[in-house]
Amino acid sequence: MASDNSAKRVEEYLRSISREVPEIREQIAHYLPAYNKLATLNAYSFEELALRRIEKGRGSEEHKDVLFDYSQVVPDCPNSNHANNSHVIKLENEPTPTYYCKKCRKKFSPNYNSISSNSTKPPRVWMQILLCLIEGYPVRRICSVCNISKSTYYKILLKLFYAMQIVLDEMKLYGIIRCDNTFVHTNFKGQNLKDSDYPEDSLFDVIDFIPRTARKRGGGYSYGAKYLNSICIFTAIDDHGHILAKYAGIGNATATKLLRAVPPEQYLLTVPQKDPFPLTYQSPPDRSKVPKQTLLVSDKEKAIAKYAEKLGVKHESHVYRRKGTQVRLAKDAHDIQRVNYLHYRLKRFFAEHSFVSSKYLPGYLTLFSFIETTHCTDEAIERLFEIIVTPKLGKSPQYYQSLYKTPNYIAEWCLDGTALENLPYNQMLAAYLYSEMRKDLDKGNKSSITMQDILEQTGYKSDKTVRRAYKDIAASGALRLIYEHISDSYKIVPAPTTARKKEKKEKIPKEYVVLYNELCENLQGPVNSHWTFASFAEHVKKEGRIDASRNTVQKYFDMIEADGLSKYKLSVLREESKSKRRNRSRMDRRGDEINECYEEYTRLVREYRSKNQPVPTQKELYKIIAKSVKLSPNQVELNLYAKRHSVFEELNKKQHTGDNNE
Repeated sequence: MASDNSAKRVEEYLRSISREVPEIREQIAHYLPAYNKLATLNAYSFEELALRRIEKGRGSEEHKDVLFDYSQVVPDCPNSNHANNSHVIKLENEPTPTYYCKKCRKKFSPNYNSISSNSTKPPRVWMQILLCLIEGYPVRRICSVCNISKSTYYKILLKLFYAMQIVLDEMKLYGIIRCDNTFVHTNFKGQNLKDSDYPEDSLFDVIDFIPRTARKRGGGYSYGAKYLNSICIFTAIDDHGHILAKYAGIGNATATKLLRAVPPEQYLLTVPQKDPFPLTYQSPPDRSKVPKQTLLVSDKEKAIAKYAEKLGVKHESHVYRRKGTQVRLAKDAHDIQRVNYLHYRLKRFFAEHSFVSSKYLPGYLTLFSFIETTHCTDEAIERLFEIIVTPKLGKSPQYYQSLYKTPNYIAEWCLDGTALENLPYNQMLAAYLYSEMRKDLDKGNKSSITMQDILEQTGYKSDKTVRRAYKDIAASGALRLIYEHISDSYKIVPAPTTARKKEKKEKIPKEYVVLYNELCENLQGPVNSHWTFASFAEHVKKEGRIDASRNTVQKYFDMIEADGLSKYKLSVLREESKSKRRNRSRMDRRGDEINECYEEYTRLVREYRSKNQPVPTQKELYKIIAKSVKLSPNQVELNLYAKRHSVFEELNKKQHTGDNNE
């Protein structure tokens, strides 16, 4: 008993020191590894941690021993064709654990192609960075404590964010989910480059380009300026302690933005008997008070209501004040005070981290969700490092950078399809005219458009404003849309090209004429059975009727239409089919998808029962159906749920009754 009490006292002492100075904690924990579970992780290399993960996956209990002998563990071959360790040997006289496959004749390490592969820093440094992030240390102090440069810190930081995201993807929200949107101002901290630093003809990085003037401290924005300078964050918390904070775009939230930020796979429609996420810190609530079906609770925000409708989840909304007076909630209503307190903790988290720059905001939201959900227990951090050393999870450095960097304003507008509605005409015209001027100058010709002409037509007063508009629009991809919508008076007519010599006509095989007529007849039938050109070409090739690429099929079809070898016009029929599919309501398309999943489900069950074979489990059936209908298993589950419980029919009735009332 005395030894147990002393061990607990030492553990409490280490934890108290870790809150204050991580340098001292690291020195003490190095000499007492048996009392600190995280210190045992520091004692191994990434290759050794991968071997411990392999031993744990095989069901052995020896990996829990601090003096575990990892040299006896032999990993499986990376080749999936013969994934076993019968022909794998360990190479001696290697600086790190290295293995050789006799069949593949290739060397590999236990953590091949993982998040930690090719890392020159040991796990101890990664652990130090993680603990300093949890404590809220600034970047300079983290670099001095870990003895690393800023570039190394940011590389490891993005990899830690990615590993946390993989851990949080295993978490599902269910039961009573309280959600709401909160806003933070755009923060361009660390981006001190100005427009004058870029020459007119240089390539530039949009992330390092500040698309607005510096904002004065204090005060707020007007409504229009708030849309341009505020970032929406979607937050949600359920009764089981699962917390979600996701970047939802620039400006006010919409159902499309929320669906893009948090897809339906993040929710469970029915409440399970046991929490599928083992790292939840909060104790489970009373089962008698938890509903059987998931319920989304929010204030009266239309975007969240439409978002819940798209998810197929029941939604409850309410307000606290109406016309300035307090409103008493119904007896069985659910408040959203927990999510309001979550907003308070989120803003305090940003303040502790010196107000996060917008380009790293999605990563820090992942860190906040990880801390709030797991409370960074030893089991959670151990699971995090298992993900870091798991093979086949590694990505390129460019992928990590693109994953946790927010796009600029105009790129956000392009994603929502409303770019030209938010841009003023003079900004579009400035970008168009400046682009035309640069084209002539790049070719070495004298341009008919001068900077003075652009300033006169747009009303801008400086060259810098014009270049800024061009750079921001060009980097977002909206320049192509502007070219399509600018008036014809500014378009330059290209010079006539010389006529080419007539080439010999190629003979068209007869089977392509048959396929042409078959596709045209299909496009004249019901809309839900129309083939797209790509799917038709792929289908015909699989049947073995032709052995040609899609481009070859397109070439012969164009020749058939040009020569008039068929009574149909494929180009006209394809345009009509596209417009019909586009004009179909989303509810109709959703109904076809639900019926297709339900018919496939009933067909499979009948087939198994007619053959007196055991019917697979629901998850296995969802996977089989997903392959045939080309959807994800989660989407198949949602469609079958909507069919069984008549969720879709109720939504469809509401929509039609609403249209009639209007």
